[in-house]
Amino acid sequence: MAIVFPDYIMMMRLKARGHLKPGFTTMEIGKQNWAGDVPIDKLIADTADKRTTTKLRQTLKRDPNSFKITDHYYRNVLGCSDYESIDPGVADSDYKFDLNYSLPEILSYDVVTDSGTGEHIFNQAQLFRTMHDLTKKGGIMTHVLPWTGWYNHGFYNFQPTLVYDLAAANDYTVLDFVLGGVGIPVVFDMAPPERWRCMIAEMMVCKDAFVFDNMEVRMHHSVWGVALRKNSSKQFKIPNQGAYAD
Repeated sequence: MAIVFPDYIMMMRLKARGHLKPGFTTMEIGKQNWAGDVPIDKLIADTADKRTTTKLRQTLKRDPNSFKITDHYYRNVLGCSDYESIDPGVADSDYKFDLNYSLPEILSYDVVTDSGTGEHIFNQAQLFRTMHDLTKKGGIMTHVLPWTGWYNHGFYNFQPTLVYDLAAANDYTVLDFVLGGVGIPVVFDMAPPERWRCMIAEMMVCKDAFVFDNMEVRMHHSVWGVALRKNSSKQFKIPNQGAYAD
């Protein structure tokens, strides 16, 4: 459970495209520390208040995976006014609820993030319902989840088909969809479904590495990240897989 490079790139693109309004509020599904694969110079360059960079460098040197760096990222890079977290395993998280079950009614948020928690939750239907319920109408949900590899890391890996059927069932708009790896400074734009079909076709015929976007790709441990805008206040609906529907 950590902020990784593909997650960072996706969130910065949402900000650049005007989807993250100044002073937005956030709920983290799982309190996230800092993975440390975003280059320090990039993090500092993206920091709005340069007066904070000396302290940031000291923290990065002392503890490169600190929760304090994540706090800096939300507030001084993305422009979040306030963020909270749900995590029963971290002492200073705001809420300790078990995410396998429905939550008591709490606040709703402009942005709700799942940066690598979902694969550790058994009850997937409830997890996606919880994120839906926590998000304001017009708000954004982000998921960063394992696709290939990550052997025995969590309960699940996730297929891209899930995103499109989840969006179709619940009137979500796919704002961004990226694919990358932890510690690999390459992020692929994957929003059109045809991109996934093309990549998967290449993977099916290549045992180890393949060429995609004129680059050699190895997908041993990959994650995808998606940003979804919630367009209505309707109750969450469990999707069926559209590829096999009438």
